[in-house]
Amino acid sequence: MKKLTQEALSENRDRYVVIDVRSSAEFEAGHVDGALHIPLDELEGRIRDLPVDKVPVAVCNLGGRKSEEAAKKLHELGRADGIALEGGTAAWRGKGG
Repeated sequence: MKKLTQEALSENRDRYVVIDVRSSAEFEAGHVDGALHIPLDELEGRIRDLPVDKVPVAVCNLGGRKSEEAAKKLHELGRADGIALEGGTAAWRGKGG
Protein backbone atom coordinates (compact mmCIF):
# COMPACT_ATOMS: atom_id res chain seq x y z
CA MET A 1 0.00 0.00 0.00
CA LYS A 2 1.40 3.36 -1.06
CA LYS A 3 1.63 5.98 1.70
CA LEU A 4 1.95 9.73 1.54
CA THR A 5 4.83 11.21 3.51
CA GLN A 6 4.37 14.01 6.00
CA GLU A 7 6.62 16.21 3.86
CA ALA A 8 4.62 15.63 0.67
CA LEU A 9 1.40 16.52 2.50
CA SER A 10 2.93 19.71 3.90
CA GLU A 11 4.36 20.78 0.54
CA ASN A 12 1.16 20.17 -1.44
CA ARG A 13 -1.57 20.65 1.18
CA ASP A 14 -4.08 22.13 -1.31
CA ARG A 15 -3.98 18.93 -3.35
CA TYR A 16 -5.24 16.70 -0.52
CA VAL A 17 -8.18 16.25 1.83
CA VAL A 18 -7.14 14.60 5.09
CA ILE A 19 -9.66 12.16 6.55
CA ASP A 20 -9.16 11.33 10.21
CA VAL A 21 -10.61 7.83 10.66
CA ARG A 22 -10.11 7.60 14.44
CA SER A 23 -12.76 7.73 17.17
CA SER A 24 -14.34 11.01 18.27
CA ALA A 25 -12.32 11.04 21.49
CA GLU A 26 -9.05 10.56 19.60
CA PHE A 27 -9.99 13.27 17.09
CA GLU A 28 -10.89 15.71 19.84
CA ALA A 29 -7.56 15.04 21.58
CA GLY A 30 -5.73 16.40 18.54
CA HIS A 31 -5.83 16.14 14.77
CA VAL A 32 -4.27 17.44 11.58
CA ASP A 33 -5.50 20.99 10.92
CA GLY A 34 -8.36 21.00 8.44
CA ALA A 35 -8.93 17.24 8.64
CA LEU A 36 -12.42 15.85 8.09
CA HIS A 37 -13.47 13.53 10.89
CA ILE A 38 -15.00 10.43 9.36
CA PRO A 39 -14.57 7.39 11.62
CA LEU A 40 -13.59 4.27 9.70
CA ASP A 41 -16.95 2.58 10.31
CA GLU A 42 -18.76 5.60 8.76
CA LEU A 43 -16.57 5.94 5.67
CA GLU A 44 -18.82 4.03 3.28
CA GLY A 45 -21.90 6.05 4.23
CA ARG A 46 -20.06 9.37 4.01
CA ILE A 47 -18.00 8.86 0.86
CA ARG A 48 -19.97 11.67 -0.80
CA ASP A 49 -18.65 14.10 1.84
CA LEU A 50 -15.24 13.96 0.18
CA PRO A 51 -14.36 16.58 -2.43
CA VAL A 52 -13.82 14.96 -5.82
CA ASP A 53 -11.08 17.41 -6.79
CA LYS A 54 -8.73 16.45 -3.94
CA VAL A 55 -6.82 13.25 -3.19
CA PRO A 56 -8.20 11.63 -0.02
CA VAL A 57 -5.54 10.88 2.59
CA ALA A 58 -6.59 8.63 5.47
CA VAL A 59 -4.92 9.24 8.81
CA CYS A 60 -5.02 7.42 12.14
CA ASN A 61 -2.82 7.74 15.21
CA LEU A 62 0.33 5.98 14.02
CA GLY A 63 -0.29 5.62 10.28
CA GLY A 64 -0.73 1.87 10.40
CA ARG A 65 -3.56 -0.58 10.19
CA LYS A 66 -6.54 1.77 10.49
CA SER A 67 -5.42 4.29 7.87
CA GLU A 68 -4.36 1.50 5.52
CA GLU A 69 -7.77 -0.15 5.95
CA ALA A 70 -9.42 3.20 5.18
CA ALA A 71 -7.30 3.67 2.04
CA LYS A 72 -8.29 0.18 0.90
CA LYS A 73 -11.96 1.00 1.58
CA LEU A 74 -11.62 4.23 -0.44
CA HIS A 75 -10.37 2.15 -3.38
CA GLU A 76 -13.31 -0.23 -3.02
CA LEU A 77 -15.69 2.74 -3.02
CA GLY A 78 -14.30 4.08 -6.28
CA ARG A 79 -11.65 6.47 -4.98
CA ALA A 80 -8.60 4.75 -6.46
CA ASP A 81 -6.54 7.80 -5.54
CA GLY A 82 -7.05 7.22 -1.77
CA ILE A 83 -3.86 6.80 0.25
CA ALA A 84 -2.73 6.57 3.86
CA LEU A 85 -0.58 9.13 5.69
CA GLU A 86 2.76 7.76 6.84
CA GLY A 87 3.30 8.11 10.59
CA GLY A 88 -0.24 9.30 11.38
CA THR A 89 -1.17 12.15 13.68
CA ALA A 90 1.65 11.23 16.07
CA ALA A 91 4.24 12.10 13.41
CA TRP A 92 2.26 15.16 12.31
CA ARG A 93 2.35 16.56 15.85
CA GLY A 94 6.04 15.71 16.10
CA LYS A 95 6.76 17.85 13.04
CA GLY A 96 4.77 20.78 14.38
CA GLY A 97 1.95 20.18 11.90
